[in-house]
Amino acid sequence: MLRGFPPKLVRNNLAQIIEIAQGYNVDVLLVGMSAALNYGQEYKAAFDAIYPSLAEEYGVQLYDDFVGAITRDQSMVKIQEFMQGNGLHPTAEGVQMIVEDMGHAVLGMIEGMDHR
Repeated sequence: MLRGFPPKLVRNNLAQIIEIAQGYNVDVLLVGMSAALNYGQEYKAAFDAIYPSLAEEYGVQLYDDFVGAITRDQSMVKIQEFMQGNGLHPTAEGVQMIVEDMGHAVLGMIEGMDHR
């Protein structure tokens, strides 16, 4: 998304990754992200639809927003506290928030695995 690749290309690449993983019987946790508005509303809508669509099509678990733990219910000032100066990458504290938020999805997958 940051490089402006067409959503169709992104979707196709992710679909191939999922298919390969499933071909090896690997459980997949698809971690989504939301597009910024710098490429326009049409791009954002197309990009944001990729993850839920793929999760449904391939029957994989979806963690809907990689930085949701940072951005959900936060003011812009608060969000900036957990992002590095480039505005793209979380700080160590931001990563900790993501890990804590995403942890339930990862643990759920681990608990559901056949550990033979």
